[in-house]
Amino acid sequence: MKKMNFYFNFGRCCTFLLPILMFLSGASLQAADLNGGLLENLGVTKTTKALAVTATLTSTNVTCAGQTGSLTVNVTGTAAVLPYSIKITYFDAANGVIGVNAAAGVPGPVPTTHTLTGVAVGSGYHARVTIENPAGTVLEFVDLGPVNIAVVRNATPPTITCPANSTIFLPSCVASGPIAFNAATAVDACGNALAVVQTGGPTNGSTVGAGVYTITYTATDPNSIPANATASCSFIVTVQASCGNIASFGVRQVQNASCDLANGSAQVQARFEGAGAYNVSVFDASGLPAGTPVPLANGASTAAGFNTGFLTVSGLAAGNYYARITFTPTGGLQQRIDIPFTVGKTCGNIASFGVFNVINAQCESATGSASTYFQILGAGTYSVNLWN
Repeated sequence: MKKMNFYFNFGRCCTFLLPILMFLSGASLQAADLNGGLLENLGVTKTTKALAVTATLTSTNVTCAGQTGSLTVNVTGTAAVLPYSIKITYFDAANGVIGVNAAAGVPGPVPTTHTLTGVAVGSGYHARVTIENPAGTVLEFVDLGPVNIAVVRNATPPTITCPANSTIFLPSCVASGPIAFNAATAVDACGNALAVVQTGGPTNGSTVGAGVYTITYTATDPNSIPANATASCSFIVTVQASCGNIASFGVRQVQNASCDLANGSAQVQARFEGAGAYNVSVFDASGLPAGTPVPLANGASTAAGFNTGFLTVSGLAAGNYYARITFTPTGGLQQRIDIPFTVGKTCGNIASFGVFNVINAQCESATGSASTYFQILGAGTYSVNLWN
């Protein structure tokens, strides 16, 4: 209970001092001079005595640095208060005004709820709720606060992203080699990068044989709720051999473009051991399919034992190419070999020419072989040489 003195002026002749006892609900009712500034005895919830209006100030925290929070004032009252209106003014810790609930002179109705957004992280925020009648006369007011806006832990687990599955082909006739892949990436709920740790599979750059490997990464957020929340992701790296069931292979009969022919041709041969499916293709230097395959030998199946596949490609302009031979044993991983070759062009007395029977070094042989062919018009001498 608090005793306060109120002055009433009855006409011109006299003034009476009446002691009035005011009973406050919650924190004390601020019934002092409005021009005196914010008063003490702040509380986040207060109820006026005369009009029974209850006001509450709450704040919303943020989960990330750089974000802004909000302040909310909720005002409720009895039916007798409905003709009246309220004005809400928000202050920072230094009593500076940071917002109001409506334009000046246009306070909101009772009951009402108002939220001030865009409030920076800080402490000591408070608000004043002023109750006015329809004529704009101030009847009562309460001061609410202080409340704080802080950066708190977030309940959102980290987000981790793994690279897509990938395939690595070992060099020709090599049983093992280094595995290579990119690491996963992770961010917290605020978009800040988090460290990732590989928790499964061979490490990047380690030596492995042909096989399917599952790589797992995990990220931990130390600022989460609960603390140190984790998230994981996995991806697959397939390491495939480039030999194995491909017993022999080569680019045979490379026919260069000649003076009277705009394009040349090439024949690719491969010998496969065991049951499976093979594919023979020719590509230009940019990786696009080249020439016209005759016949289409791609995708044919082989039976047990040795089988030979051919692909002749015509319409090859002078330039660099490579033949790709793949074989997928039944129930096994695909094997692949790429063989580079060149289609040239020469004129003069050399009527036609070519490199035939180019047999590349095989898995079981360290060296290969090649044969040359040419046709010369007119008298003269010739020389045939091979350079690396």
